[in-house]
Amino acid sequence: MCRGPGIPQVDAFLWALSNDGYFLTFAVLGAFVRHGYSVAQFKRARTALVRNGYMIRSGQGVYAVNPDLRRLDPAGRIRIEPPGRPGEPHIDFLLIVLSGDATPRDAFVHLWAAARDPGAIYRRTRREMLSCGYIEDRYGNWYYYPGPRTRAILDGLDGLAGGARPHGDRAARSVF
Repeated sequence: MCRGPGIPQVDAFLWALSNDGYFLTFAVLGAFVRHGYSVAQFKRARTALVRNGYMIRSGQGVYAVNPDLRRLDPAGRIRIEPPGRPGEPHIDFLLIVLSGDATPRDAFVHLWAAARDPGAIYRRTRREMLSCGYIEDRYGNWYYYPGPRTRAILDGLDGLAGGARPHGDRAARSVF
């Protein structure tokens, strides 16, 4: 079996958010397989996303991002946030970062306060995300870049003129 580049549930969820209007479609499945995953991994990821509350089955063979996770921020942009209970550390972690929280570590640890050691969960999750190709620039923004170009991309992000943050005062926290 060919190993995929990242974490199956995370990739399936992020591709659904970025490419297909919040739905897991055949286009997402195609991207999933092109990136080295199997169809069985896609089905397992989809099942885990539904079981943990990130996605819902909205019709025969149609899976969508759970609408309860969506909210509008003050600027009118749609944000996706973790469920009110811990789900999957990797997805919760990325959703907290994507939601624009200024202190993703504090928010993550707060979300996982019911766990025995939320700080350890945070550190382990962050380390696993880095080892799977999800990278963080010096401003705390996360991106997903497979392969050897990761370092060059990070160097480019950190080499912005005058050390200015991308996209103004708050960098876009994006893996898209």
